[in-house]
Amino acid sequence: MEAKETNQELGQDHESGEKLFTQDEVNSIVQKRVAREKDASNEDLEERERLLLERELKADCRDALSESGLSIEFLDLFNGETKEDVDTFVKRVKEITDSVKGSEDNRYIPHIPEVGSSVKGDPIKEAFKPPTVL
Repeated sequence: MEAKETNQELGQDHESGEKLFTQDEVNSIVQKRVAREKDASNEDLEERERLLLERELKADCRDALSESGLSIEFLDLFNGETKEDVDTFVKRVKEITDSVKGSEDNRYIPHIPEVGSSVKGDPIKEAFKPPTVL
């Protein structure tokens, strides 16, 4: 009888072939499972928070672009992680677009004659003109 009690304390019952656990072992197993579930839910929560923050920043960036009179197509280029990044991004895009707009006024636009009009005294046209027979 003492051998059976000793085996039960070790977590084994030779008569039925099942392993028996002490209360401490059961508590330990349950605590490990709870900890694993908690870790998994924490990871899921952290991922959800990251995605939420990303969406909020994109919305803030869209609003800031619109308020600055810029196209929201620039939103695809934004990859910041803070609200300061949004402000810096919009400011930089504004500077670049303003400098491009300013350079458009100073660019060279060649004169293109209207269709059907002829230019008199064009030396190239004269050079390729067929010779006239007298």
